[in-house]
Amino acid sequence: MRAHDWSRTSLGAPEGWPAHLRTALSLCLTSRIPIVMYWGEDFNVLYNDAYISFLGTDKHPRFLGAPGRDCWSEIWPTIGPMLRGVVETGEATWSQDLLMYFARRLPAEEVYVRFSFGPIVSPDGSRVDGIFCPCTETTERVIGERRIDLLRRLRQRQTGARQATEVALGALEALAENPNDIPFAAMYLRAPQAAVAQRIGSVGLDEPAARLLPAELPMPIETGMQSGLDLPRNALFGSRPVQKVLSVPIPGASRDDPMGLLLCGVSANLVLDNDYRSFLDLVASSIGGALVEAEAYAAERRRAEALAEIDRAKTMFFTNVSHELRTPLTLMLGPL
Repeated sequence: MRAHDWSRTSLGAPEGWPAHLRTALSLCLTSRIPIVMYWGEDFNVLYNDAYISFLGTDKHPRFLGAPGRDCWSEIWPTIGPMLRGVVETGEATWSQDLLMYFARRLPAEEVYVRFSFGPIVSPDGSRVDGIFCPCTETTERVIGERRIDLLRRLRQRQTGARQATEVALGALEALAENPNDIPFAAMYLRAPQAAVAQRIGSVGLDEPAARLLPAELPMPIETGMQSGLDLPRNALFGSRPVQKVLSVPIPGASRDDPMGLLLCGVSANLVLDNDYRSFLDLVASSIGGALVEAEAYAAERRRAEALAEIDRAKTMFFTNVSHELRTPLTLMLGPL
């Protein structure tokens, strides 16, 4: 702040700043809560160290003292009217988990923020000279709750499924309800020890894009994320932008022998970090658990059918033996 060349901004040299701006800025800079201030007709941006995480390395310190419209061009249609409303009415705003797309780590990163725009009134009370905004990013909590909810609904859809195809289609229906984290998904299952996995279905893609997906994928595959699929990304965007296509192995009873693959798009609005990868692993594990249960049910059913067939064969044998014994005994009974 001290080293900044304020003469190049509309705020001018700090020696000429009014006392209420200095007081508000002192509160801002000494706070450990992220705080940004918007001052004057251009809503020039002033902020503390805790707020730097909102801006990212591309904007800090480049936009210190710059007009708010320039600093937050990507979200100005949202916050611009709110700031002007505070200036016009003198009433503070409150926003809880407001979705905005920051040009931060991605061109349009999905971010949720809880904040308040509070007026900084002139000493005579005649006007609003600036806006004081304490804020908290709630992205991690909101997205975490959303993903936990998907895992819960995924398990509900799979409960009672008795066939592998039924498990896969139920899982795809659940994944379709969360396009924010999984813009599109395709399910591939394989028979035990088979060399390829067959596509069962897909969600999040229109029919022309779905036809571009391979009908089968080679198996087995190493445990872990794979992204070497040569797919035309533009055709796989569907209604949501995709930054990457990943194939995630669906583990079976043994993690070294996956039961199939979950092919999914990674949202262009989310950073592909460890949390995102862990979430996709949990989705695949949940599907794999349901497939193992379905396979166990199918094996038990085959065992029961085999026992029933043995019982039928045994009954037929004794029926025939009884018939063969009764015939000569009947013939002997008359003379006797």
